[in-house]
Amino acid sequence: MKYKCIKNFLKKNDYNNFYNIINDKYFPWFYSDAQTMYVNKDRFFFYHNLFYEGEHSSPYCNIIDVFIKRLKIKKLLSAKLNLVTKDSSEKYISHLHVDNHVKKAKTAIYYINTNNGFTFLKADKNIKVLCEENKIFIFDSRIEHCVISQTDTNKRMVLNLNYL
Repeated sequence: MKYKCIKNFLKKNDYNNFYNIINDKYFPWFYSDAQTMYVNKDRFFFYHNLFYEGEHSSPYCNIIDVFIKRLKIKKLLSAKLNLVTKDSSEKYISHLHVDNHVKKAKTAIYYINTNNGFTFLKADKNIKVLCEENKIFIFDSRIEHCVISQTDTNKRMVLNLNYL
């Protein structure tokens, strides 16, 4: 499998529970100067690490249990929520990057809200994945991809999972 897209990934109740937790005004988002780890600065964004370097890194880590079960994840490598804010009427394109170089590792990008941003995948053919609420896009973690920001909503929220 090079890539796979599944719409309506979570049951409506599971989606609503997940959405309400991360959209709560008290949910902690953290600032970063760069969307990709390969450059010092590209464009700021907000994130929340749920699972990092083999450990739970958040008191909210249990919100991904439904994803772990549904994807039948054997080993979770990382789980991070990303929030990109709208800062102009022009789309921003992040740097092309890979999430890791682990053989057989998968990346799953779960789109939390619908907006006109998208993910660009540079594979055997170029792929544009639209940000549609409750959709998950799964691909080999070693495939280059980038984020194209939205201009129609104040935020673009995704969950990024890397796993075996």
